[in-house]
Amino acid sequence: MKRKVRLTESDLHNIVKESVKRILSESEIGDKVNTLRGMSRTYRKDLTDRENELSKTWNRGMGLQSFIEVLPDEGVILYNSLQTRNRDLDRIREVFPTYELVKVDKPYYSHASLNSVRKGTARF
Repeated sequence: MKRKVRLTESDLHNIVKESVKRILSESEIGDKVNTLRGMSRTYRKDLTDRENELSKTWNRGMGLQSFIEVLPDEGVILYNSLQTRNRDLDRIREVFPTYELVKVDKPYYSHASLNSVRKGTARF
């Protein structure tokens, strides 16, 4: 069964404008995350290959765990408390000065995203 949605020209214009704005901000976030990634050799691109997340190696490169997740809509950066040191927090604040840092206690054996652990929807 097909549904039809009727939009006025101004509604369509607003939808396109918001979509373009979101894509441009995500690209800007990706550039900042890449800048942060270049600050340490332990920072790696996340396994999910999303541009707003970073992973960090541990155990001399044998382990890889989610490190940060940037949520531009909320103005928040989620960071893994088990992976993050004070120097890492200084680097994050340097690259993202206007964002709020939110600590997430994610266990090392979890493969869920930081946001799902924060919300409590992750399965361990």
